[in-house]
Amino acid sequence: MTSIVIALIGAITSVVAAVIAARYARSTQRHDAEAQRARELESRISERKYAVYRPKIEIFGDLLDSNRSAGVAERAVEIQTQLADFSTWITI
Repeated sequence: MTSIVIALIGAITSVVAAVIAARYARSTQRHDAEAQRARELESRISERKYAVYRPKIEIFGDLLDSNRSAGVAERAVEIQTQLADFSTWITI
């Protein structure tokens, strides 16, 4: 009789451990899926940010490049207009 009780305790312990392991595995899979979805969203947002800020990046690139910045003084009004247009557009 005691051997049956000991075997029953071992069986119950095994079942409880299996249930806990299964719950943990499902929880881990769910968290991994959420993390992957968050990484994909961040990647898409990053791509969109580059597309949005590209005009401003090009303006700053023109200002920093010595070959293209030679006529910056003559283009000051044009550059200010481009920056104003970008500021208005990005706000909207």
